[in-house]
This record gives sequence, C-alpha cells and structure tokens, in this order.
Amino acid sequence: MAAMVLIVGGLYFLGVFLFCGLTVQEKERVAVILVLFLASALFWAGFEQAGSSFNLFAERMTERHWLGWEIPAGWFQSLGAVFVIVFAPLFAALWVWLGRRNLDPSIPVKFAFGLFSLAAGFLVMAGAAVVVAKGGRAAPTWLVTTYLLHTFGELCLSPVGLSSVTKLAPRKLVGQMMGLWFRACWPANSGRMRCRNGRRCTCGSSFHQWWRAFY
Repeated sequence: MAAMVLIVGGLYFLGVFLFCGLTVQEKERVAVILVLFLASALFWAGFEQAGSSFNLFAERMTERHWLGWEIPAGWFQSLGAVFVIVFAPLFAALWVWLGRRNLDPSIPVKFAFGLFSLAAGFLVMAGAAVVVAKGGRAAPTWLVTTYLLHTFGELCLSPVGLSSVTKLAPRKLVGQMMGLWFRACWPANSGRMRCRNGRRCTCGSSFHQWWRAFY
C-alpha cells in the first residue's frame, strides 16, 4: 500500500509537469513541492513509529515501575501531544522573532531541522538499544527524550510544509496539491510491522528479534 501511494504521487507530479500547461517558473515551484513531499513522507515514516514500535518498546523493554506503581505503556504516546501544546507557542514566537531580524530560516532549512531532529531521536533510541541488548530495561528518559526531539522536528516541518504548498503551488492546483500533501502521511500510517517471513511480529524479549523485525 505504501509503495502504491508513492507511485500514484509520482504519476500525479508527472502529469502536472506534462499536461497542466505550467510556465517554467511554475514547474520549478512544483519541483520544490515534490522534494518537500518526499522529505515529508520520510519524516512521517519515522515519526509514526510512536504508535507501533515505540509503543512496544515502552511496553516490553522500558522500566515503567515507579514508587510501586506501573506506568501504563500507552501514556508515553501522550508525550507528543503534551510537548506540542507546551512548545508550539515557543516555536511560533521564535519564527516571528527571527523574521523581524531577517534571520528566519528558509523552508529547506526548517525541513532539514525537522529531519535532523528525527534522526537525533532515533540516535537516542540507539542508546536505549544498547541498554536492552545487554539484558537490562531502558529508563523512561530514553523514550521521553526521543518524543521531545521528534516533536521539535514536527514543529519545524509540519506547519512550514502546509504553508509552503499554498505559496508554491500554481493557483489552479492549490487544492489538489494540498490534498496530495496530506498523502505524505499515508505511507507511514498504512504500513504494518511484520517479521521477515511475512507474519506479524510477536516482538519477543530479545532486542535483536525486535530490531530485525522491520523492513
């Protein structure tokens, strides 16, 4: 399904370039949207692990006992929403502050910040993987830090992507481009975690089995 979505998106952009009668400048802007679309799809493919692999990591490989009480694994997924509520006003104020001083980063730079934040979050999880591979359980701070970094990436990429599409898309294609933009999330949401033999993964206690379950 994810491959089908990307193929359909590619065919759409090809049709836009060939049959929509765009000017050279409009084609250049659509090419920028295509690059941003691919970057967005890559970002959401990693970000949406929050509801699958990260949730299983929280349930089976994270130390969740605190003062005699077990923290529900699902609570970790709420961290992203909490961080958005807390940090969205700060990011908005930061962009305004930088814009008044002509220091506002360009759209590609903000996208790069988003992808780097995503990568940094997975780098943190690599540290958690080392802990689990040694036979222990990872501290909750590993997941908390990862969710925080991924939220920073989301705040850099998501609102900027939406506004960039409305600015770059040819006027007659704005609605279609906006709809296609939201399709960038589809490959991430449509994929399912499976073992290499095609069956759904059971994610046993061995971290190597868990880690090698994805493709």
